[in-house]
Amino acid sequence: MRKRGKENDEQRAAKAFCLFTLTKSQETINLNSEFDIIGKNIEIIENAIAKLVADPKPAVRKHATDCFEVLIHKIPTRRVIFLDKMDPTTRKKMADAFFPQVSKSKSMQEREGSFLTRLKSGGAISRQGSLNEPDQNDQNSQKQQQEERKQEEIKQEEVKQEEKKQEEVKQEVKQIKKTEEETVKFEEPKPKKPKETKKPIQETNQQTKQETNQNEDQDPNTQSKKTPIVILVIGMAGSGKTTFMQRMIYQLTFLRKKFYTVNLDPAVSSLAWSPNIDIRDTVNYKEVMTQYELGPNGAILTSLNLFTTRFDQVIDLIAQKTDVDYVLIDTPGQIEIFTWSASGTIISESLACMFPTLVAYVVDTPRTSSPMTFMSNMLYACSILYKTQLPFLLTFNKIDVTKHDFAIEWMNDYDSFENALREEKTYASSLTRSMCLLFEEFYSNLKCAGISAVTGEGMDEYINSISECVLDYHNSYLPELLKKRQQREKMEAERQKKELKKLHKDIKKDQNRSVVQPKYEE
Repeated sequence: MRKRGKENDEQRAAKAFCLFTLTKSQETINLNSEFDIIGKNIEIIENAIAKLVADPKPAVRKHATDCFEVLIHKIPTRRVIFLDKMDPTTRKKMADAFFPQVSKSKSMQEREGSFLTRLKSGGAISRQGSLNEPDQNDQNSQKQQQEERKQEEIKQEEVKQEEKKQEEVKQEVKQIKKTEEETVKFEEPKPKKPKETKKPIQETNQQTKQETNQNEDQDPNTQSKKTPIVILVIGMAGSGKTTFMQRMIYQLTFLRKKFYTVNLDPAVSSLAWSPNIDIRDTVNYKEVMTQYELGPNGAILTSLNLFTTRFDQVIDLIAQKTDVDYVLIDTPGQIEIFTWSASGTIISESLACMFPTLVAYVVDTPRTSSPMTFMSNMLYACSILYKTQLPFLLTFNKIDVTKHDFAIEWMNDYDSFENALREEKTYASSLTRSMCLLFEEFYSNLKCAGISAVTGEGMDEYINSISECVLDYHNSYLPELLKKRQQREKMEAERQKKELKKLHKDIKKDQNRSVVQPKYEE
């Protein structure tokens, strides 16, 4: 920039006019500073300065040339385009002023042509105005600039892709929230004879009460009745039952299926999903421990026994929901509830009599990599299967950590399981080897599926396995259930006939017996 002396009033007015024109052009392209030029709208400033350079007032021309000098050093690539926007006289003056080393023997057109060709070929204009030949440093700097521009473009594309992914995730979350709002969650029926001492089984969500009240106001003939599929989730402590429940809720929400959730674990501190029916609202686990002087496991069993005395209310609540597709029931890790306790039998039989029910036995796959642990899990699974006599789905969880292929190989091939047991030479290993031979029939009719409750791997195949278990329920369990009902009805009818015969005999005996009435003296 040139050194400036004291400014008079005319120079100040001309400078103000020039800066006003520049700031107006900057406002249209949203510049942050006075000469911070960004984007394709630089043409607005160039047109403004090209007009001011040809202004009749010398002060305006002076400040316009100052602006021109700043701009050509700020953006050297726009020099030729900037000069082309000026008229021939001003273009000649500006070229002589800022490029004095160009030979004046040539004509103006030749100078402009050589200037354009040198710029296009990579020539650099020095600050004093000399047009130099392209050096290797300039070429290297241009290559670096091109590489930097490519990297910036790649970064911008990556940022755009990340923004798109975030938007897609937000849209999925919105869809999930909408489907959760649309899912039917239900209200508690009013008991006929409520008691003040006992709390009735309640549903935790208040929105479901409003939805069921609206459905009751509608015509009941228009509502389609359908029986939901009940999935009884059973497994040892730490196998991932609660996480599996959360993944099932997410999967059913994604498939736009309506579900109903029940929590039967009284000792759980917090849940990632909100159950419709919660045992903790009816039975206080800690009070059971203190009142009956029990330990943790005994208190859980006693709490579940107390809850099953009123399990008929749970069945009534589920039966009232005619538009639910699935009922998910989470159970505690004390697996002995369903092996020998009466509460497990009451829960499984009462559900199976009303709805298509299946047992999802969740197995911790990384822990079953040992043959001994695998056989203990299979013993539990076998005992639950023959105790409940329901369709059984063996669910290998946590396959993102360890694949379940080894377990399927052990069940199908006895030799591979025996090879895994060769290293262990104990009494337990020989017992395990003999038990594996006995379990061949158990393995042949067993359905298996591998999932990951954390990543969601294998959930699509798992839903298909559930539908196969429902078919087994209708083909095998339901006919046997009807036969048992018919046998019970016949036995009850025979018992009533015997009781009637006894009653008739007693009546005849009373009629034949002479009854002597005592005489009372006055």
